[in-house]
Amino acid sequence: MKFTEEILNDLEWKRFETLCSEFLKIMGFNAKETKFGPDGGVDIIVHKDNNKEPSGVVQCKAWHTITVGERHIRDLLGVMAKGNYRQGMFMTTGDYTKSAREFAKGTKITLVTGKMLLEKINDLDKSYLDNLLKVTLEGDYKTPTCPTCGTKMKIRITKKGKNEGNNFWGCSNYPRCRHKFFIRAHDTE
Repeated sequence: MKFTEEILNDLEWKRFETLCSEFLKIMGFNAKETKFGPDGGVDIIVHKDNNKEPSGVVQCKAWHTITVGERHIRDLLGVMAKGNYRQGMFMTTGDYTKSAREFAKGTKITLVTGKMLLEKINDLDKSYLDNLLKVTLEGDYKTPTCPTCGTKMKIRITKKGKNEGNNFWGCSNYPRCRHKFFIRAHDTE
């Protein structure tokens, strides 16, 4: 089995982070995902050769319908400066704007598109590819995870106000957790 664009686009945000982290481990990095809650723009912290100090940070966006803009790359550069990280990587299921690509050229930030990631994954040795597919597709990989508490979200319907009748993803721990997402077109297909 190959890793396809359809599989990549079906991944909810947290599972995409897991895919990126597992891929980086295969590439020889010690990659660790950050915990739920505010992450300060860091989704994965990367160490090389078991160094105690992190060598870089990774920002992941499962945005195949949204193009990553320059502002997001600038934000990552700010995170790198604040945390004194030497390297940065931005990984997305989609692509980058021209200005984002131009800005990244003068930095130590590597941009990885969904297409690039798919090519690299599908070039892996079969055992690595099979393991990556197993980890990525295990359980419910489509339903969004609440970034605040880590539970799977539920489709809910707005019952009042100007958005009445519109669906959204709401945390299944409501009312303790009130996190919600707008529904993307392919979330309900």
